[in-house]
Amino acid sequence: MESIWNTKRLMRYIMLLLMLIGLWGCGKKDALPEDTLEKIPVSYQKGVAMFTESYSKKSYNISKDFGTQATANHITYYFASDITQEEVEAFAEQTNVFIQKMEAFGQITGRKYKIYVCSEEYTATIDGDILYTSYDKLGKVEHVTNIAQLIFGNKVNYGLLQGYSRTLARESGYPVKDGTLKDAFKVRAICPEYLDLNYACFLPKYVDAPNIQKLEVIGEHYFIYLKEHDRTDIFTDYSNEKHREYFNEFLKANGEKEYDNADLDGISVFTYGNEVEVAWEDGNAVYYIEKDFVVNNIAWCFEEDMLNSGYRNLRKLMVDYEKQTDFVKEKLLALGCKDRLGDVRFTMNDDAYYAGYGGMTWWYFAQSMGSDVMHIFDASTLQHEYVHYLLGFTNTEEWVQECICRYYTYYPERKDINYDVQSEEEIYHYYRDW
Repeated sequence: MESIWNTKRLMRYIMLLLMLIGLWGCGKKDALPEDTLEKIPVSYQKGVAMFTESYSKKSYNISKDFGTQATANHITYYFASDITQEEVEAFAEQTNVFIQKMEAFGQITGRKYKIYVCSEEYTATIDGDILYTSYDKLGKVEHVTNIAQLIFGNKVNYGLLQGYSRTLARESGYPVKDGTLKDAFKVRAICPEYLDLNYACFLPKYVDAPNIQKLEVIGEHYFIYLKEHDRTDIFTDYSNEKHREYFNEFLKANGEKEYDNADLDGISVFTYGNEVEVAWEDGNAVYYIEKDFVVNNIAWCFEEDMLNSGYRNLRKLMVDYEKQTDFVKEKLLALGCKDRLGDVRFTMNDDAYYAGYGGMTWWYFAQSMGSDVMHIFDASTLQHEYVHYLLGFTNTEEWVQECICRYYTYYPERKDINYDVQSEEEIYHYYRDW
């Protein structure tokens, strides 16, 4: 074990040396004007570095020894105890540079940041002015993008943030894969929806690696276009409408047809720690797909697991769920229910109900009655459980709630988004023709 630990530490030192060489060498010749900013002084002291993940409540950076706290003006770092002092200094100094550049770029002042750094791999999460991340990301575009998310927020288009980050990463000597814009636009023939450029479009679970690389190239050229045409106000004054306007200007300038994704307006997609594959928010609820989640039932109106079978299917759910919850809210708020932001979790962690209870499979059960959390086990049940959710803190008896749920679940006003009605129709035609 000791030899493995020493080897791991040696590899860290080699990585650190390579990054410093990059910063001293090629990283300076193409420097942005923001590189003229003064170096932030950093003070180091021992202290608690533990944090508790918002989603799973699991704790990280736990150790009997203190970690390292680093203070750099308005930035405070909390490093796990087994990250060496040399690694701590490299991480803080490089991150400080990126934060300074981004703040100067966006003319941002008066903010304070906290950055928690794990020694184990951690899927970066941004919570307001806090970034939870891991040391292994240093020296990669991903690290720069996570900082950009911290500075500009999760609602700003992820592809745009990554495009901007790629330009900064190049200037710092970080490895960045190249590609031509002409080749990158070939993704449109494969799946036009990839041009949404949100976080899910950059996940191997939903888009394969070669196409992700093409989207990265598009994002970088998009940022360069915005900078050349004085459109960088989008970083600090972001809206889906402005992004679509600017992005279509960029497409037309490169001989491409416009892309309309107005159906995603109001939906933001983001990362949310080690326990969650992807998360999104639509104004009615925040949705979390847990890692390794598999549905326990595929509704008749679907041919496959919509949550795990590619970006186009996931996108359909995101759009339809917003329409479903809009519909439910319109009906129930008029009856006196309170408007609340839902917490929807696609999970396998409620074994009794996910796997089946008493010999039956409870596909339609979710812990939503009187709870702030909806546990969902397949893709088709959201509308039903959202009714339970809004009724959950009323005095309505459970059997009456179930009647109301079934009424609005099968309400035929919007058959195009009503999965239960579609499934019943499929079942009817199947047995009629059988």
